Amino acid sequence: MPDPTTIQVSREVAELLRKILPGKTYDEALRTVLSIQGSENVLSRRSESAGAEVQTKDTRVLDFVLKINPATKNELVARPNVGGLITAVAIFFPAGASGLVEVQITKISDKAREKIIPSREDSVIALDDELFFAQGLSIPIEDRDQIRVEWFNYDGGFAHTVPVYIFVTKV
Repeated sequence: MPDPTTIQVSREVAELLRKILPGKTYDEALRTVLSIQGSENVLSRRSESAGAEVQTKDTRVLDFVLKINPATKNELVARPNVGGLITAVAIFFPAGASGLVEVQITKISDKAREKIIPSREDSVIALDDELFFAQGLSIPIEDRDQIRVEWFNYDGGFAHTVPVYIFVTKV
């Protein structure tokens, strides 16, 4: 085992690591985040992207980032281009969204549509200044399936960007 060293992180970063990877040590959480990011910063807020990919050895991270104008509904659709399992989903709700921006994620296959987040048809996710992180998922996905992310911005005065990251692990 290498010699340990001490690093200092802000309380905000520590809390974010606890939310993203509950039950992991800070060392394990930082290693996971760094391995996910690979050579580009997958968690950066880009102005718009649909299914941009970052891939580690066994996991591909698809990011869906779009600025949603006031009082509008938008969607982005992408193919994972790999078969496997959807194992986690992270949604970053910015401060000021105040529960006015809803997000839904759907898997579309040749056979059916399956709501992934939230899993119930009659529900939505809408938070403020929070990270929604669902891990431990095991949703089969094929390379030809599509993932659709829908945003509903009910805020009549402000645009919001709520990035969505979907983790697909090859099996």
